[in-house]
Amino acid sequence: MVGGIAGAAITSAIDAATSPKRKYDSALKVLGPQLNPRDRLRQIYISQLEPKGKIVIPMDSGLKKNEIQKFQAPDTEKKYYPIDLRFLRDKYQMDELMLVSIYYGMHSHFSYGMETWRAGRARILVEIINLNDNSIIYKDYAINTTRFAGEWDTPPDYLNIKNAISKSIDEVIRSVSTIKMKKA
Repeated sequence: MVGGIAGAAITSAIDAATSPKRKYDSALKVLGPQLNPRDRLRQIYISQLEPKGKIVIPMDSGLKKNEIQKFQAPDTEKKYYPIDLRFLRDKYQMDELMLVSIYYGMHSHFSYGMETWRAGRARILVEIINLNDNSIIYKDYAINTTRFAGEWDTPPDYLNIKNAISKSIDEVIRSVSTIKMKKA
C-alpha cells in the first residue's frame, strides 16, 4: 500500500510565482499520522477478499530499485501494469497482487495569483495485477475535494483542515471499497 500527504495544489505558473511556499506544512505534519487510512483500508479489503477464497497478506515493503523493470506488453487489448511484477509470484507464492495508492492533504484554488478557496482532498487508486502475465484484472479510482468550514490556521489541532481531509478520505474509500469482480 502506497500513500502520502499531499500539499497545496498550484493551478498555474502565475500562482506558483505568487503563492506562499509550504504554507500548510505544519498542519499537514500534525495531521498526517492522525488521518492515515492504511489499517482501515486493509480491513475493508480483507473482509471482502477472504470470503471469496483469497488469502490476504498485507505487505508494506516497497520494491528495491534493482527489482524494477519496465514491462514490455504484448500487442493485445488487455491492459498491463507498466512495471514487471511477475517475479513476485515466485518470491511470495501468490497469483495476484493488489496495489492501493492513497494520497490525501490540502488543495488550494488560485485565481489571478490569489488563493480563492481551500479544501481537503483525497485520491485513491486500486489495482489488482495478475502475476501470471502482469495484466491488470481490476482497476478503480476516486478523487474527492471537500471545502473547509471555517479558518484553516487553528493549531494545535487544525480541526477544520482535519475534518475536510477526513471527509475526503471517507468519500474516496466509500467509492472504491467494494471490489466489483467475479470470484477467481
